[in-house]
Amino acid sequence: MVTPPSPPDAITTHFLLNADHYTNPDWIPVETHRIFHRTWLYVGPIQQLKRGQVWSLTVAGLPIVITHTASGTFKAFHNLCPHRAALLCPQPGISSPKHM
Repeated sequence: MVTPPSPPDAITTHFLLNADHYTNPDWIPVETHRIFHRTWLYVGPIQQLKRGQVWSLTVAGLPIVITHTASGTFKAFHNLCPHRAALLCPQPGISSPKHM
């Protein structure tokens, strides 16, 4: 992993980002780890996933599966078998369990 350059220590520039933060691809893994892997992320509208359907997608580099249960709740899981680390739902997109 690339270690990003440290910004100046002056308090006035502590929260300012220079152009390099927006254009340098070396920042992508840093942002992914420090921002996207630490918080909830919006993945789509709930109306898109009907009850009983499964949605397989990749968010911030992590394969996940979202289910809409028969009782109406949504659950999200890592899309990995805990024994073999194989993808549980290899096809990206929304599907019904009978079509998997």
